[in-house]
Amino acid sequence: MVTSISRITALLLITALSLVLLTSCSSEENEMDTGAFTFSLNWPETPSSALHKIYSVNNMPNDVSTVKVTLNTGTRLISQSFPATAHEGTLTGVPAGTNYSALIEGVDGTGVTQYRGEITSITITAGDTTDGGSIDMTPVAATPDATTTTDTTGSDTTTNTSSSSSDGSASSATTTSNTPPTANAGVDQVVSSGNSVTLSGGGLDTDGIVSSYSWSQANGTAVTLVNASSATASFTAPDVSSDSTFTFTLTVTDNDGATDTDSVSITVSPAPNSAPTANAGSDQSVTSGASVSLTGSGADSDGTINSYSWSQVSGTSVTLYDTTTATVSFTAPTITSNTTLTFRLTVTDDDGATDTDDVSVTVSAVPNSAPTANAGSDQTVSSAASVS
Repeated sequence: MVTSISRITALLLITALSLVLLTSCSSEENEMDTGAFTFSLNWPETPSSALHKIYSVNNMPNDVSTVKVTLNTGTRLISQSFPATAHEGTLTGVPAGTNYSALIEGVDGTGVTQYRGEITSITITAGDTTDGGSIDMTPVAATPDATTTTDTTGSDTTTNTSSSSSDGSASSATTTSNTPPTANAGVDQVVSSGNSVTLSGGGLDTDGIVSSYSWSQANGTAVTLVNASSATASFTAPDVSSDSTFTFTLTVTDNDGATDTDSVSITVSPAPNSAPTANAGSDQSVTSGASVSLTGSGADSDGTINSYSWSQVSGTSVTLYDTTTATVSFTAPTITSNTTLTFRLTVTDDDGATDTDDVSVTVSAVPNSAPTANAGSDQTVSSAASVS
């Protein structure tokens, strides 16, 4: 009897131990590693080289099979995926620059992103070893056998997940799948007509990267935007007759397709007027009584010459003809000694600015000619005759 009881007791103990072992194994098999892992981005070679190494280290979860790195330089995306087991990969053609960002995704064997992290600010200096930074990756996927419901409001999608715990109660978690980016069109500016204008914008995405930029003009005289699909665009300020305000809009789009816009105002003022240039011609030397022509001209680099005006500044007064044209004339006065006459040309442009130039005319007296005497013809007369 005792032997039978001992045997039964032994069987019960073996059964209990087997149940414990089975429960433990089942628990280990169903356990999912949801802990974060650390990712480091480094450039051990100079940025001018062809390859730039990327390292992923520390606490890599079992469910991550691929690590995907997407570098946003502001003008283009450079992406590379590599096996998580390798803990190392390379990006090619990475240029030197500032304010880059990187999106790192831990992807499972089915292609679903389970972990995500972002390095928001990276500076790559040419000719120098650069450390891109390290981050803790955070889980973003729902747990297995989860029931998922989606509530979409605006451009954000909210996912509610629930799963059964060991005691049969339901647990839930809420994650936001995408947050729209933020656009920054830069500061307002005041410029003059003809100036080159640079629009310096930017974008930030807290849960991803900005994948594209687009500049557009909202009002005013149409201008030609250069590099309108990059963060920094430029144009030449148009000619205006009075202060005019132009508005430009920057639209940024993130890697999930969400967008944001921001506007900047550029006030364009008329370009300052440049005064004209007058030219009264070359100095001259003439004699008394000569007919004299003064041929002047005017030039305006940013407009036209509207009027000419001649006047006499010094010397014996003369009568000027056609004083409101570029060419004026007069007759040199009669004088007894050399005399210098000065004349001034004034030109006025289409904005009312003026300029003057003087020209000198030296008048010489006509040389004196000796008189000629005539005593008449010879005569033959008689003695005592009267002679005239």
